[in-house]
Amino acid sequence: MSASQAPGPSGRPGSAAQLSFEDFTKLLDTLVRTPQKGQRKVRVLQRFTDTFLPRRDGNDLFHFYRLLLPSAQVDKERGNYQLKEAKLAAVLAGALGASPGDTERAKQWRGLNVSASGVFHEVMYEVLLRKYLRADQAATGPPLTLGEVNARLDELAARGDSGAQQAVLRGLLLRCSPVAAKWLVLILLRELKIGMSPETILGAYHPDAPDLLNGCMDLRRVLCELIDPRVRVKKKDVVPGQPAKPQLADRCEGGPAGAAKRMRGRRFVTEVHRTDQSSFNFFSRRGLDHGSRRDFAVLGPALEQLLTQERVILDGEMVVWNKTRWVGWMGGEGEDGP
Repeated sequence: MSASQAPGPSGRPGSAAQLSFEDFTKLLDTLVRTPQKGQRKVRVLQRFTDTFLPRRDGNDLFHFYRLLLPSAQVDKERGNYQLKEAKLAAVLAGALGASPGDTERAKQWRGLNVSASGVFHEVMYEVLLRKYLRADQAATGPPLTLGEVNARLDELAARGDSGAQQAVLRGLLLRCSPVAAKWLVLILLRELKIGMSPETILGAYHPDAPDLLNGCMDLRRVLCELIDPRVRVKKKDVVPGQPAKPQLADRCEGGPAGAAKRMRGRRFVTEVHRTDQSSFNFFSRRGLDHGSRRDFAVLGPALEQLLTQERVILDGEMVVWNKTRWVGWMGGEGEDGP
């Protein structure tokens, strides 16, 4: 099979949820090998999706695209796995029943003298996956489907302790070939590294998909609303209560303008959404709602007294405020914060 050819599932699935994870990872392998030149990667992806993924239900297609775009900035429905490289290495070793020696080697992945030294998923493949999983692992029982993978990953995100996470991962790994398991590791790290940006992947799905995602930050909604690639959609207005990725401003003609003194201190971009008289959301640039965290909620009653509009969006920056010194906190001052 040439690099420009998309692999086909061994049995054509009736839905994206029924597509086997093994066939999905074969597609990823093909995309990695395919050159960028001339939109070849896009053609491989489109040929695969057009041929093997029924385009009837955006909720079903979500099973495919949330694995293809695992970043937390795109798939906001998935919780945080709390598995950075060091902890993930230990959990993988425990899930596979690795020996103490191999477990320690996995934990020391940065300094190992192996061919893929310093590349986490490749080191895991060399030290653990290739040793404790069989190449024909996926052929010994019913194929692992994308629907099952997504269900187990949701469960993994909901589990906090390493023991429970090991049990969930073991159930997945024992149904994967070593190569498929390596792709699973990249999904857990939430970055596939196939040489395609989210904009390129979504543009292959529908030309309006990247703009719609920037406007609503909801992948499932994008897939559902743009199910027909022949139908173009108008750019929708930003709605209070729904985060939007900040874009370039439009030039306005005339009218009064004002300027405020820029406060010194550590800051971050935020959108304050008022959806009714007493309901406020505080969204970060990545669309995370901090309204229920720590002291953000105290701003709601204050804004409620100051704003006359019942539905409004305030776009700007928030500064970390040092309550003792009554100044903006600069960071790096030998403190954890104000």
